[in-house]
Amino acid sequence: MTAKILLIGNIGSGKSTLARGLARALGWPQLGIDECRKALGDGSSAREVAAWAFFLEQAQQSTHLILDCSGTGPFAHLLRHALQHSGLAVFTYWLQTPIEVCLRRVEGRSWSTPYPDFSVPLNRVLSDIAAALEREARDPRRWPGPVRELDGRLPPDELQRAVMDHLRLALPSVTSPDRTISPNARDSVSLTELAERMTRWADSCPGIEALLFYGSFARGQSVSGSDLDVALLVRPTVPTESVADAMKDWLGAEVVQDCTLQNGRQRVFWLGSTRLKLDLLLCTDPQELTWIAAARDVPAPRLSLAFARSLDRIQPVLAMASRDVPWTTEELRARADLEVEKFLTSLDASQRANRLGDEYAAYFQYNLALHQLVRLIQLARGGASQLYLPRGLLEQHLSRNEAERFRTLAASLHDSGLAVQSQRLSQFFLGLCPELNDKLGTSRTAAELSRMLLSNT
Repeated sequence: MTAKILLIGNIGSGKSTLARGLARALGWPQLGIDECRKALGDGSSAREVAAWAFFLEQAQQSTHLILDCSGTGPFAHLLRHALQHSGLAVFTYWLQTPIEVCLRRVEGRSWSTPYPDFSVPLNRVLSDIAAALEREARDPRRWPGPVRELDGRLPPDELQRAVMDHLRLALPSVTSPDRTISPNARDSVSLTELAERMTRWADSCPGIEALLFYGSFARGQSVSGSDLDVALLVRPTVPTESVADAMKDWLGAEVVQDCTLQNGRQRVFWLGSTRLKLDLLLCTDPQELTWIAAARDVPAPRLSLAFARSLDRIQPVLAMASRDVPWTTEELRARADLEVEKFLTSLDASQRANRLGDEYAAYFQYNLALHQLVRLIQLARGGASQLYLPRGLLEQHLSRNEAERFRTLAASLHDSGLAVQSQRLSQFFLGLCPELNDKLGTSRTAAELSRMLLSNT
């Protein structure tokens, strides 16, 4: 019998650990929303939607799958809808873990998951999720079938045994998995060692012309939990899908899970028990790498060459990736004007949704506006470098007083005070406007924006 397993619970409740254990025991594939964020997200709200779209698409497929997410938030209703349309039995388990236990577990984590959130205190996030789960998880309309509660304080092997015991009663076939995961799969994968092995493998494949790294590893800035971003230049006569399949065969038992994106031109592998993410980009023309090489909001070097049979075709792209091209004054002004308009649009949409009682849309659009404010601060005080994901915002670009005010802008789902939060967000934005006018020459004056925002309150 084909079925789906859904694990819900707070951050640090033990969902991912249990999911990995069940995947090994059952031989079923496993997918967490955080893995989708790492594969498709970049910290922006737009890419958060892309991550959830992929998660929901997989949930709707009529195949075995173990899923894990918090079980609350703006996409929970869509997840229920996707599971119902899969046509499969769904077994939902709620890991009930006290907030203080979750907090202890996550305090030492290295956070590498790109999520559109800005300096919300962790204890508040955990409290909000716990409160939402208490309201929603026991609602029989929330999930297909009953929700079984588990004590998240139990050791992982006991939790896994409890779930397996229940599944054996409902699904006798669980003792005969349709695929197995080799016990010889590496427990952990070294980024540098993997890069070196991959370079030797690419050199041994005549259909591969060059291997390049991009992202933090290419810049020498990778840390524990970083992904490995790889670009392969393949001979035009060689199907890219066959190269990706050959890499999967070469990686062998290290591959715990994989997925295909961008019409087969992107493949994502998760390796070992630590789920190291290998993001593979396949192309037949170096110009297909221009979007990386010419990304001016990412610091150089944006590409790092590991191996090439000839530099003739790849050299122009490498040269482009090796230099930072400064933004002109006019380009910065145009970008700032664009971000101002996006801020106004998102804030207005949030306020209208809030008045209509649509809390999901209000929360989502509010966070879009907050993200635009972050980008405007970055433009005014840090330039366009790393505009795709501003870093060091509170420590480097805001005074202590501003940082404290910024922290108060955090909003959560089901926040009854969102109208007040919108006013605070407007005031923070208006306080930045004179600086945007003076430094970047933005088109709308502070006085004009003040009148516009005040008329909407």
